[in-house]
Amino acid sequence: MSSRSTGASSFANCSGCAFASAERPIKGRTERELAKLNPNLFCFRPAVIKPSRRGEKMPLGAALFTPVAWVVDRLTDGFSVETAALARCMIDVAKNGAEQAIFDNRAIRNWPSR
Repeated sequence: MSSRSTGASSFANCSGCAFASAERPIKGRTERELAKLNPNLFCFRPAVIKPSRRGEKMPLGAALFTPVAWVVDRLTDGFSVETAALARCMIDVAKNGAEQAIFDNRAIRNWPSR
């Protein structure tokens, strides 16, 4: 049983990872304010999101960067997350809750399938 309850009052916020130092205080303040409104807040902070299926149409910048993500993912499990893994994790957490409140790429990628 998770320590954070679920149900209609759960809220999943997906805002991405703050790479720029100027973004961090704004993100932190936003998440603190959301937590005041709803104690069952789950924050998802994916850094690099890549398509789950190769060959999907995407903007040029993303198309050029995606092969780099595939290579770097061989070296680490925290660099990027596929769209399907992000969706699966967010849906499962919204339905069943979780012990943790904040999910980065590593937590999203390693979330157990149920």
